Amino acid sequence: MEESKILLVDDDELILSGMGLMLEIEGYKVTTAESGEKAIKQLEKNTFDLVLTDLVMENVDGFAVVKKAKELYPETTTMVLTGSETTDFAIDALRIGCGTRHHRAKKSRRGTRGTYQRPAGCAGQDQNLKRDNSHLCKV
Repeated sequence: MEESKILLVDDDELILSGMGLMLEIEGYKVTTAESGEKAIKQLEKNTFDLVLTDLVMENVDGFAVVKKAKELYPETTTMVLTGSETTDFAIDALRIGCGTRHHRAKKSRRGTRGTYQRPAGCAGQDQNLKRDNSHLCKV
């Protein structure tokens, strides 16, 4: 099975490095970008199975990153993270093509490992199904 590739985007260095490490430990190939601008440059050079982005960033926000990902690679799974307490962002995320799996990090004594493992795993499964379907259609 091919290793799932994730583009992780956040302007908070601690979140970026922590989540990136957790995802790599789980077996994903992770590329990080510390801004929306850098994320779009990565998208223009590489393909990803999952784009996992923070919503609120200076200049280029998470929605702009998702829109560019969907423009370049419509089959890419996208997820937006936010600390926002409102659900308005979720509605906007669905409108621009983000998946329906929304998770918000919660503080606990055990950390956030389980919080990010499931969405990344689901995205990998989604991409594997799309590849299998594409292959079967060619047979």
